[in-house]
Amino acid sequence: MQLQGQSDASYLSRPRAKSVFGGLFYLGCRWAINGPIVCTSKMISCVVASAAEAELAAGFQLAQIAVRLRNTLHDFGYPQQPTLLLIDNTVAIGSANDSINKKRSKSMDMRFFWLRDRVQQKQFVVEHIPGQFNIADFFTKALPKTKYDQFHQYLVVNTDFSEYKRPQKKIKTVTMDKTL
Repeated sequence: MQLQGQSDASYLSRPRAKSVFGGLFYLGCRWAINGPIVCTSKMISCVVASAAEAELAAGFQLAQIAVRLRNTLHDFGYPQQPTLLLIDNTVAIGSANDSINKKRSKSMDMRFFWLRDRVQQKQFVVEHIPGQFNIADFFTKALPKTKYDQFHQYLVVNTDFSEYKRPQKKIKTVTMDKTL
């Protein structure tokens, strides 16, 4: 049971130049999703300057949640390898993995680089996921019906309990004799 996560951001999609981040965590592996255990969608607390910074902010916010989940799973007896965090923006991934020119990321909010430090400490692995497979899109923007249907199957648990219904007891009906 390894913790995995996907994050996404919607840049300048809310009034007053606000952006939204969303994401989910599940237990499993990269290609097998065992149902989400945490889903979130919130406004990014500061005004970000680019889509890449919004994506990095989303990764940062989700990594903050993941630290608590990792500790809980460890306490339950499931030690964690580095948590895989999937992001669909290559600049944000480069910032988290410290593989892009630092001068170009100088204007980004410093607190988002906490994720870079945690990647260097081997608590997280940040990798790319193509946008068409990023389930976190579900939590950040309105989707066309086809994409909604594609992601909905991973997020909703089937609640059809019809085969588990208890058998109905037959109640004896007593009829009154009309001759009395």
